[in-house]
Amino acid sequence: MEAMYSVAKSQALKLTLLTIIATFVALDLSAQSWVLEESFGGASDDFGYNGVTTSDGGHVHIGRTESLGAANTMPNVHVVRVNPLGVPLWERVYDVLMVNPEMSIVELASGDLAWTCGVRMPQQNRSDILVVRTDPQGVALWARLIGFGNGKNERSASIIEAANGDIIVAGYTTATGAGDALVLRLSATGISLWTRSYGGASSLENARCIREATNGDLIVAGGIGSGANLDGLMFRINNTGNTLVWSHAYGGATTMDNLATLVLDNANNEVYACGVWDDGPNSDSYVVRANALSGVQIAAETYSSGFPGKEGATYIALSGTPGNYVLTGQTGEPNGSSVLDVFAMEITGALGAPLWFRIFGNTPVQTDDVGRSINFTPNGNADAPTQGGYWILGYTYTFGAGGADEYLIRCNLVGNSGCSRILPVVNTVQSPHTALNLVSQLFSPPIAVTISSAAANAQTVICPGQYVGTAQAKHSSEWESIDVPLAHSIDVYPNPLPAESSLVLDVFVPRAGKANITLADIHGRELLDIQKDLRQGLNSISLAIGKRAAGLYSLRVRGAGIVQSTTVSLID
Repeated sequence: MEAMYSVAKSQALKLTLLTIIATFVALDLSAQSWVLEESFGGASDDFGYNGVTTSDGGHVHIGRTESLGAANTMPNVHVVRVNPLGVPLWERVYDVLMVNPEMSIVELASGDLAWTCGVRMPQQNRSDILVVRTDPQGVALWARLIGFGNGKNERSASIIEAANGDIIVAGYTTATGAGDALVLRLSATGISLWTRSYGGASSLENARCIREATNGDLIVAGGIGSGANLDGLMFRINNTGNTLVWSHAYGGATTMDNLATLVLDNANNEVYACGVWDDGPNSDSYVVRANALSGVQIAAETYSSGFPGKEGATYIALSGTPGNYVLTGQTGEPNGSSVLDVFAMEITGALGAPLWFRIFGNTPVQTDDVGRSINFTPNGNADAPTQGGYWILGYTYTFGAGGADEYLIRCNLVGNSGCSRILPVVNTVQSPHTALNLVSQLFSPPIAVTISSAAANAQTVICPGQYVGTAQAKHSSEWESIDVPLAHSIDVYPNPLPAESSLVLDVFVPRAGKANITLADIHGRELLDIQKDLRQGLNSISLAIGKRAAGLYSLRVRGAGIVQSTTVSLID
């Protein structure tokens, strides 16, 4: 059975949630049969860039929005968390004037979240790296801004938590030349421990993904080259960054190649990385298998649909089957000239032909859809209720509210989302790789500017200029010249509360206006929808929610400059 529902567009925020759900049933995750596709965004462009499976089997993703948040800081950061059924638990907009399309988010062992992106510093003609830690509800705990001076550009692409709880970020910098790969390490509280760049004397390097080996070493994937010559790059460093264990370039002699993400097979000391093999008018998905101790290539293959378009893999992850790997990215569309669709495929550790290859998108509509991350989730699905499926994140021009929208897919173990299609794909063995001799440079002392530090119940949005909320503090002068709105947040009490009772909703909004307040059950069905006139600042609203069954409900406020959700628990 296939069903479709949509949440109406908010006039204030122009937010649309389009969900296509196949077999959307009971709450018992061990026995249910369901898959889904949904989009988040507004009338302007909104892109999903990176997501992870959360510890409860749900998903949290980060993207950039030009529909939501303060207009003078767009594009802003948008973070959305959904439960295992794909129902949004909350979404937050962070007004940060982000710069690059690379972003990354991770769930920490504590349940907190950490994310990173590059942000513009228009007064200093530069971009810096922003690292933020939040609680599980997305409320900012601290944020750090890292940069190396006027006219220098730093951007981040990947964030992980080390085994000891440190936070590690990879990206690139122009502070040591035309462009070098950059790795920085922060403590769990955001204290800068070390920052290093890695690059050659006459080449450009970037780091797009970083992972930690079992001994604490770090392995980085990205790109290296200059002009029309670009190769995939991987290198390994020790846990303090001061020893470069190995570095290698991967790719063809006459192709423009790049590596986007990697995954480690620690049991066999191997690393798998994926990216793009570009030989001219078209490009293919590219997968490299290498020895993790030496970087020596074991195998490499390209994968192509054979249709026109710039195909490429953007993310590789462990499959639900031990020893196998899943990938996503963009692939050619069989019924469109140079039109792209999201793809997902599974390969074995030996590479070779895919076990399955599926595309997601809408054939009659000549628009692009792109996958940016894929992650295994252990919760059940139609084929194997106890074996799980995959969350796929990206962006779509086909579905949603207009322009591009964030695109979230939940498919089963063979890539079936209820709407996906099987597509044949051709794999080709590729062989070249080259040993490198990169140079490491230490930034001493490490530079990190604190732009916010507050209790968990303080400001929920990291804003340039001022931090408005219980902290009432100003921060780095680099932000102070930019005008921004007030903070916004919502709170509900009592929570939990008895069924058939009333609650109080505290709403803090940046501007006066009308707002819609909706209450939805765990399946996303709206049970209550009222409109209120809100004044700028704090509003306390008493809501009679009526007779409802005990359970979890989502309360959302849309309008007056905010879109925020919180979970309400009703008890017998």
